[in-house]
Order: sequence, then structure tokens, then C-alpha cells
Amino acid sequence: MAFNDQLRELQSWQQAAYCAAIAERMLPNFQLFAEANDSEAGRKARAILDTVWEHLTVAGSRIDFVKQAEKLQELMPDPSIDDSLGCFLGLDAALAVDHCLQLLIQKDAEQVVSISRLSRASVARFIEATSELDQNEKLSSHPLMVFEHDSQDEILTHVENKAKLDYQHNKQLRQLIREQGVSSIGIER
Repeated sequence: MAFNDQLRELQSWQQAAYCAAIAERMLPNFQLFAEANDSEAGRKARAILDTVWEHLTVAGSRIDFVKQAEKLQELMPDPSIDDSLGCFLGLDAALAVDHCLQLLIQKDAEQVVSISRLSRASVARFIEATSELDQNEKLSSHPLMVFEHDSQDEILTHVENKAKLDYQHNKQLRQLIREQGVSSIGIER
């Protein structure tokens, strides 16, 4: 089965866990952009993503994800004002958090496919902007892209390993991402 089809076949809680893990890998890219602009947006985006993790790890949590999405919209970087690589990578990360929220609000399985593609595209954007690939070298063989593919495979395997919602298993997933020690583009946490 194709990777995207596997994502679509996940149960809704598994899709949410997958999205949260992908957003967790990307969030440091947003936080670095926010810090470079002396903004509190990185801390605020962290708090928003933490609400998603709370939903996935705390039984009985009640969170208004529509309100969280509204808060996130205020933090979105604007490439029409700043066309730097950092702005685009920050926007990608903010959009990843938004995909998590929209999945929880709308229960739309395509959000999980979109976040997977967004994360891969963000890594590709970073590689293309910072590395000179020779004509024979493929983007897919760059170490960061290999790391991206391996990480997404590992996350998918982790969420597929539980047939029903398990809060402790989701805590382990979050810890797994943190233990990688770097963001999707190699920024140290």
C-alpha cells in the first residue's frame, strides 16, 4: 500500500498523533524564525501545539481547537513582508500546526496527507536553498531528506502499533521526536 494510503487508513486518533509528531519535528524551525525577529510567536505556537499533545495524552481533556486555530492565525509569518528562507520555513511549521488543529476540528483525513507532503516540501526547500546538488545527485538522496523519510516511516510505524487510543503510547511518541534532538531541517532543539 502506498504511504499516503496508509496515512488515510489510520484511525482518527492515530492520524492526530502522526500530525502532532510531524508538527513537533517542524516547530523548532518556526521558533528560530520567531527568535530572530524578537517575537513571542515561537512560545505561543509551542503552547498551541502543546494543546494538541494534551488532547492526545490526557484522558478527558477539553480543548477548543477552533479558538487555538484562531490564535495560530495571528502568528502566521507573512512572506509578502519577509521573503527570507526563515520566513518560509517558519510558515511551513505554523501550517503544520494548523493541519493538526484542522484535523481535530474537521476530522478530514486529507490533513494527515497534507502535513506529510508539507514537511517533505519544507525539507526540500531548505536543501535547495542551502546545498549545491550536482547534476547526478538527487534531492531524495540528501541526508536531510533521507532523515525526513526515515522519520515519517518511524512515526507511522509507531502510531500503527496501537489499535486503540493509548495515552502512554502517545507520550512515548512525543518523547521519541524530542530524543531525535533536531528539527526536520537539522536545527538542534
